[in-house]
Amino acid sequence: MNEAHSKGFDPQLWSQFMSGQAPMMQGLMGNYLEQSQKLFLQMQEQFQNAGSMFPGMPGFTPPKK
Repeated sequence: MNEAHSKGFDPQLWSQFMSGQAPMMQGLMGNYLEQSQKLFLQMQEQFQNAGSMFPGMPGFTPPKK
């Protein structure tokens, strides 16, 4: 018996546990990426709209009509 088994660590049980966690983690990461993308698009739109608030200021171009 190796040292890992003597301390109660079972590689097979760990493998089963991790395979059960994979779908949950994929779901969490998918939600995180979707929310991040939405936030990025909202911020980008707000920044583009800021051009009309600061006409003539470098870095802020007025929106095209």
